[in-house]
This record gives sequence, C-alpha cells and structure tokens, in this order.
Amino acid sequence: MRDYTHIAGAILIFLTFAYLTNFSNLLIGIFFAGWISVFPDIIDRLTGKHRGIGHSIFWLIPFSLIGLWDLPIAVAIIIGFLSHIFLDILTTHGCPLLYPIQDRILSVLIEKEE
Repeated sequence: MRDYTHIAGAILIFLTFAYLTNFSNLLIGIFFAGWISVFPDIIDRLTGKHRGIGHSIFWLIPFSLIGLWDLPIAVAIIIGFLSHIFLDILTTHGCPLLYPIQDRILSVLIEKEE
C-alpha cells in the first residue's frame, strides 16, 4: 500500500475511535496516528527488508510504555501502528507479525495464479 493510504486509514480509524470514546485530543491524535502509520515502512527502508522488523507486533511494547508518560499520545500511536498492520494484512503480500522470531506471513488474500 502507498503511504497516503496508510495515513488516511489511520486517521479514519482514529477519528472513529475518538467519536466512540469522546476522545478530546483530536489534533494531537490525528498527527500521531498519521505519522506512526508510516513508521513500519520507514523502519523497513532503513533496514533494507520490506515487511521486516518494522512490521512486527513487538513494537507495541515500547509504544505502550509511552502510555505511562502520556496516554492520549500512546493511544494515537498504537492506533496508527495497528492500522498499518491491519491494512497490510488485507493485501496479497500480508504481514510478518512475529518477525524476527518467525517469518510466517499473515494475509487474508491469496494471489491468484494464472
């Protein structure tokens, strides 16, 4: 997926969450959800392996720890990250959730062979 698709998806999911929970920090949340939604691809570009360590759910540990400092920012970051993972799972290439422990790709779509 393109970066703008991840950003739009993260913002949409964050705004839905904010509406359902009466979340008040909309601008901060939109910024962090949108920015973190491209974080996995940025990390993978730096490491040279697309859909590698940046797409691992282990990033949820440090992102959750941010909640000890500022809960609204942590919520937006986690929503942005999970939206990226969710949207990648919806593609035919999938997402390696447990990378680097396991290289298995989780995908809901299968590539059609011709």
